Amino acid sequence: GLVSQYNGVNINRIARLNSDGSYDASFNQTISLTGEINVIAVQSDGKIICGGSFKDGGNFRYLVRLNADGSKDLSFNLGLGNNCLVTAIKIQDDGKIVFGGTLTTYNGTPVNNLARLNADGTLDTTFSIGLIPNTFNQVNSIDIQNDGKIIIGTNYNGSIPNLFRYDINGIQDTSFHPILGGDNHILTINIQSDGKTILGGNFRSYDN
Repeated sequence: GLVSQYNGVNINRIARLNSDGSYDASFNQTISLTGEINVIAVQSDGKIICGGSFKDGGNFRYLVRLNADGSKDLSFNLGLGNNCLVTAIKIQDDGKIVFGGTLTTYNGTPVNNLARLNADGTLDTTFSIGLIPNTFNQVNSIDIQNDGKIIIGTNYNGSIPNLFRYDINGIQDTSFHPILGGDNHILTINIQSDGKTILGGNFRSYDN
């Protein structure tokens, strides 16, 4: 988050705790971030992807990947990075990274608030959503079903259900069709093992 200390120890926006809640001093604090970390996702190899509204080394990048020891992963090839806030990250089983927020470009390529990266940080141009007209103004949450389909929760704009599903290639799944959806922002999503989806946010009704 915006934290600068944990239990009296100076930290820079991110810390790792031991299982008893104490500060893990082995977590390397050499990165220089200014701003806020909003979301964290941990890869199967222990590397940590952070998204938010932060600057990395004086430049707005909004994404950074750390090695398991907390040091910056210099192999993560962001280039110019994306141009705006990151609020959601989910890692696919194949290592590709689905992320969203208010971004409209990634490394100079137009995207529409949702994009997918290859494991090395380059943009996955096979993910079709980056080519379709913008239908929402912020992605707040992402989760991935066992079959690889991607569900996202978005900000309310008065005319859409704020909940969408895409197939593995980023094409909207029109069989997933909330009638009206939530009447306000959907901020968090979690898919149960039986395939049902739990939603949370500012909404007070769903499909009326």
